[in-house]
Amino acid sequence: MMISDAAIGELLSVIDLIPTGIVFAKLIPNNVEASVYALITGLINFANFFLNRMLGNFINTFVKVRRDSLDKLWQLYAIASVLSFLPLFFLWLVPSRKSIE
Repeated sequence: MMISDAAIGELLSVIDLIPTGIVFAKLIPNNVEASVYALITGLINFANFFLNRMLGNFINTFVKVRRDSLDKLWQLYAIASVLSFLPLFFLWLVPSRKSIE
């Protein structure tokens, strides 16, 4: 169970990052590939391992879900569901195939 959960978790995280890596590989100029890719990887790790937890704690200060009182947990799930659609508003920033070539 633990081995399969760890393997599936890693597989899903890789599948999640592949499209982002492909877009960045197409957009980054040839001379600065390594530097920009390292910067982007660092920002993604910062967002995934630090920023999302801090944002979750900040939102929880308003909802006030505690370990002994999970009555408002559905509100946190609703906020997370709504915020998961937020990147759709930034799709216009992704360049078209013509502008990449």
